[in-house]
Amino acid sequence: MPPAWQYMCRDATAAWHVRRWKQRNGFSPPASCLPYGWTIPIGILFVISFPPLFGHEIVAILCGLVWGLWAGFGIVAAGTFIGEVGNFYAFKYCCAARGEKLEKSKLSYACLARVVRDGGFKIALIARLSAIPGHFTTAVFSTCGMSIWTFSIAAVLSLPKQFIT
Repeated sequence: MPPAWQYMCRDATAAWHVRRWKQRNGFSPPASCLPYGWTIPIGILFVISFPPLFGHEIVAILCGLVWGLWAGFGIVAAGTFIGEVGNFYAFKYCCAARGEKLEKSKLSYACLARVVRDGGFKIALIARLSAIPGHFTTAVFSTCGMSIWTFSIAAVLSLPKQFIT
């Protein structure tokens, strides 16, 4: 994994380019001028929600720069939530058999599945607000049998974490 300074340089470079675009052209980049331009980052966030893809933070930063703080947060929140729900269903239906097999063969995974099932909403919210990546918790929750409603409520309540990351 590259050092943190490389990520900071990448993000600063992207922010600088967007700011230069605004200064040079007197308006926001073309995506914000389109009637439904805000759907572009939502689609990108949906696609990169599936592991092992990455780049969520850079898209979030660009949304904040192009559309402003609150509209950008709304776009990022919508893209994150839709992507996480898609991720939940993909793991639920594609990896459920593997989860059951792991639960029978690995004690640590069996313990994790038991904690997720018994803890319910409280465990889901705490895990979503923790430093554990959201895509990992989504995969674990869906293969352990958590309901979509419990997951969705925890995901919505943890969306303010997007301001920090």
